[in-house]
Amino acid sequence: MSTIKKEITIIGAGSTGLSAAIFLHEKGHKVRIFEKRERATITKAIGINPVTLKIFEKTGISQRFITNGWKLETSNIYYRDKLVYKNHFSKVRHPYPFMIIQPQYETENILEEYLNERGIFVERKFELDSLQSKENSINLGFKNSKFADYNFNTDGFVLGTDGSKSKVRELAGI
Repeated sequence: MSTIKKEITIIGAGSTGLSAAIFLHEKGHKVRIFEKRERATITKAIGINPVTLKIFEKTGISQRFITNGWKLETSNIYYRDKLVYKNHFSKVRHPYPFMIIQPQYETENILEEYLNERGIFVERKFELDSLQSKENSINLGFKNSKFADYNFNTDGFVLGTDGSKSKVRELAGI
């Protein structure tokens, strides 16, 4: 059993944040995930590409995606009702010669279930409000709709996976 290397706080529990949590946990890091919203019910993305399936292969998550989703082996591109390109994924030499089609929220549910099985749970309804870097730590302040506002210090890293309008990047001045 590996020792804990670093405590890593992840802000954002979309596909990127959940995936990062899985890979960091597998490397022995302690992860803590905060998300400002409840579980997603809308879909921004619908596909899982073969490279992602290969990356998740050792965890068993790829098989969960395959079982849950739909295999897309061919895609067509039309322009003004005329077929201009046909892509046959099945002709690609790859362990996964297809894409998996499933709503993003289903992808996130599978990733989160995997984390939950390892005792890692997303802390929801925590919206990042402040981030202050100190000499040997980072102070994070959250607004919370369920409880009083919440603050904590970490001597680890903060990973912002909170989207294109990242509060982490804004507060860090990036």
